[in-house]
Amino acid sequence: MRTCEDNRFDGKGFYRAVALVVEARGVSWRSVASATGITPSSLSRFAQGSSLDSASLAKLSAWSGLNPADFVVPMEGAASKALESIAAVLREDPNLDAQAARTLEAIIRTAYQTLRQSATPKAAGKARRPPRRHVLELGDAEAGS
Repeated sequence: MRTCEDNRFDGKGFYRAVALVVEARGVSWRSVASATGITPSSLSRFAQGSSLDSASLAKLSAWSGLNPADFVVPMEGAASKALESIAAVLREDPNLDAQAARTLEAIIRTAYQTLRQSATPKAAGKARRPPRRHVLELGDAEAGS
């Protein structure tokens, strides 16, 4: 099951699309600022890669006729694939009903998001260690009991 956390807003793509609308209409960015009520400095920062606040995004969307939802794209990378793989395994587990699988998936996604934000190796300046491989089959756990 995909969640909002599996997606990201492509701000650069949205800016490029708005820039095409500005060009097609033959207007200046200053006139866009005037028509939308967004400050010229906010539009300038947006052009340089900064995010817009939600109100400005809504105003610019209404002015341009662009739907921001069209610029929400799936998160790329191993993390998204790994979380989706875990969710699939939980859904296929004959020992879990659908609600239990969804609950475990939500717990794992929440834990992942929390730990990912607080323990990013690059931000901490630490070398990344290879992941530990702990595989315990349900049958192994029962055999040890």
